[in-house]
Order: sequence, then structure tokens, then C-alpha cells
Amino acid sequence: MDNLISSALEEICYHGPSGVSLSSLWSTLTPKPSPSVKASLWTNLLSIPSLQFTVPGYDLPFSADDCKIKRCEHAEKLGLKIVAKEHLRDSFVGLYDTPSTGISSNQRNALKRLAVARFVHLRLPDFTKFPC
Repeated sequence: MDNLISSALEEICYHGPSGVSLSSLWSTLTPKPSPSVKASLWTNLLSIPSLQFTVPGYDLPFSADDCKIKRCEHAEKLGLKIVAKEHLRDSFVGLYDTPSTGISSNQRNALKRLAVARFVHLRLPDFTKFPC
């Protein structure tokens, strides 16, 4: 379960401030989670304070305790998106103590692009193993 949670967090951070819909998240995880695994993973994601839960058309993020999103199926029907707070996205790109690092916004953007490129590369099959 820890590996699945880590994979889910990487996917959420990969999508940046726009977040990822719950249905998209399920489709990217390998192996594809069963309904019981989805429910367990959802419960774990709700307990992570660095995540925000938003629904298009609502002004404010939902609280993890909100009964409208407590069940995975209900959250998915609402079109819920999961957004990682900035400090978690910073950790995704390797910035663990950003206030003290003093890096510029250009440097930060470069690190984000490198992390995304690395993440995308890890998700693609290794085509060098196939003969031409």
C-alpha cells in the first residue's frame, strides 16, 4: 500500500497546481486498483494534510472530513480534483527547504520541468530494449 500511496502522490504532484481528477488518478496507477484498494487508498489520501480537494463550481476546497467526499465513489461522481500544496510539489522536485535556499523563480521552474521530464520518462517503456 505504501508504494501505491507514493505513486499516487507523485502523480498528484506531477499535475502541479491544476491538480488531477480522481478518475484520472486511478487510470494512471499500476496495477489498476480494485474497488476495495481504491477505497483504502482514498482513505489514506484524505488523511494527508498537504493535499487539497477541489470540485469545479465550488469556490473553496473541501475539507477531508466533508461527508460529500468521504466515500471514493461520491468524490469521483463530483469530479473531484486532488491538488498538492506547494511545499509538497516542491518536495517532488527536490526542494525540501525552499525558504532558505534562495533560488530564483527561473531556477525553480527549471527544477519543476526536470522533475516532470524524469517522471514522464519513468512512466514510458524503455524503447532501447527493442531491436530496430
